[in-house]
Amino acid sequence: MKILVWCIKVCILLAAEAVALLLTPLVVPFANRETGQLPKLFWWMDNPNAPIPGPKSITGGILAKRGWHAASVYWLWRNSVYALAGKFRVWFDFSQPVTFWHTGDKDAGVDPYHAGWFFGTMRQGNIWAWEFRAAWLWPMTKNKIGMFRVGYKLSKWFNGGRPELPSATGMLQVPSIRPFLSL
Repeated sequence: MKILVWCIKVCILLAAEAVALLLTPLVVPFANRETGQLPKLFWWMDNPNAPIPGPKSITGGILAKRGWHAASVYWLWRNSVYALAGKFRVWFDFSQPVTFWHTGDKDAGVDPYHAGWFFGTMRQGNIWAWEFRAAWLWPMTKNKIGMFRVGYKLSKWFNGGRPELPSATGMLQVPSIRPFLSL
């Protein structure tokens, strides 16, 4: 049953991502430049943790070369339907026992990036979550990694972190490919 519920949520997020890819360039001009927030009707496309145009460490080059609109579109495409994904999250109470299980390299596909794979699960009572990540070095490059990720974002918890909300940790992760991450 949990897998069926996850599949339904993934279908909702994938449909929302398809719509967001088309709407983002049209909605960004109506965003509040001071707060970086989209109009309320488009809350589900927003990133409340890092408003547009996004962190300068990621979008700074685009901002300098192509301007606020291009950097904002890139940031929202990179973090598509972030606020909606936040509604489909798991959260664990670490004052109670949590069962961790994993195989593979728990740091694969986590910044700083390196090649490898990881599959992990977490369980506490009726709460169960899983994540799969695979990262690979692209042939003919010396510093470009590709990454595939699906499940829930659990890497911070597996690495001992206990972030507070707002955080991407625990969010539902639809099947995602990030093709060219730098080492």
